[in-house]
Amino acid sequence: MKAFGVVAEFNPFHGGHKYVIEQGRILTGCDVCVCVMSGNFVQRGGPAVFSKWERAEEAVRGGADLVIELPVIYACSSAEIFAEGAVRTLYGTGGISRLVFGSESGDTERLLKATEILRRSGDIIDGALKKGLAEGKPYHLAVADGRKAAGIDSELTSEPNDILALEYLKVLLKLKEENPGAGIGPFAVKRTGAGHHETASDIRRNLREKEGPRLKAMEENYWNLVRSRILLTDSEDLEKIVSAGEGLGNKLKKEIRYAGSMEDFIERVKSKRYPYTRIGRLLTQTLLGIERGEASDFVTYIRPLAMSEAGGKFLKYIKKNELASVPVIGKVGRDSYFNEAVKRVLNRDIEAADIYNLITGKNLYEESEFVKKSKMVVY
Repeated sequence: MKAFGVVAEFNPFHGGHKYVIEQGRILTGCDVCVCVMSGNFVQRGGPAVFSKWERAEEAVRGGADLVIELPVIYACSSAEIFAEGAVRTLYGTGGISRLVFGSESGDTERLLKATEILRRSGDIIDGALKKGLAEGKPYHLAVADGRKAAGIDSELTSEPNDILALEYLKVLLKLKEENPGAGIGPFAVKRTGAGHHETASDIRRNLREKEGPRLKAMEENYWNLVRSRILLTDSEDLEKIVSAGEGLGNKLKKEIRYAGSMEDFIERVKSKRYPYTRIGRLLTQTLLGIERGEASDFVTYIRPLAMSEAGGKFLKYIKKNELASVPVIGKVGRDSYFNEAVKRVLNRDIEAADIYNLITGKNLYEESEFVKKSKMVVY
């Protein structure tokens, strides 16, 4: 079976995602689409608008064949860690030969050349980054300065999907070096813009009109859980959280008593060096207790959330032929044969699901990871 992979959050699934999957089939000639998707918490921070189970099923109805979970320690991390965790999870299936991703430029070769420059120009980029930060520039502009100094076209470092594409390609090149002859080929799909496809941000805005009370309750529950965690945690322990450091733990403790809402709190803590998105991500990591070093070894596994008939056949195919280089987890709880590193990562997903169920007011038993299981979607 020929399969291609897609990295996504589907928060929620929309026409742009459907388009990337459709184009992926055309560009790669593959007959199976495997998506690795963030679970109940997303990369920018905060809970997803729908559960991972609901979003996975919707993705299968929209054209995906198999949706597997990206472990939460990668899903709630920086773009670099998010990308490496996701690509290594897809690679771990042993049955994916192509990676398809949306991109503002849509130019695979140009992105590959930029990635090669990134890999060999670390000192130049770091130097320009430090200089920019010392001058008081916002972090994202200092990063862009560093990449421009290395000779990378500024167009490829200013748009979010191109920036993420560079991170995916860095991992693909690394994997190719680690396993010569067993790499994954990249294919960029040019984004067609909000005029053609409604964006996830548009859909979330519309959801606020249709499901305002539900989303407001989620926000309030999330805020209360986050501030409880901060109030009960020492500054020294807050400093251990993966996106903290340099006194952010003290800043969280100082401002928590004055903030009236999550948005107010983030505004009080953020700075040019630590932008809104980083603080938002830090708060999710704090709630879940994700500390520095947890994601460094990129331990992962294949955990199906939803699948089509073709996706089910792909799973059987990689199992029968022993292609997967990482565990395939069908049922949480039957983990006696997993090593301790896998158990630690999986336990984070179990805890994250419990916290999400508290935020959404769902039944802690019926919606727990020990009860929920992947679903074959017929449509």
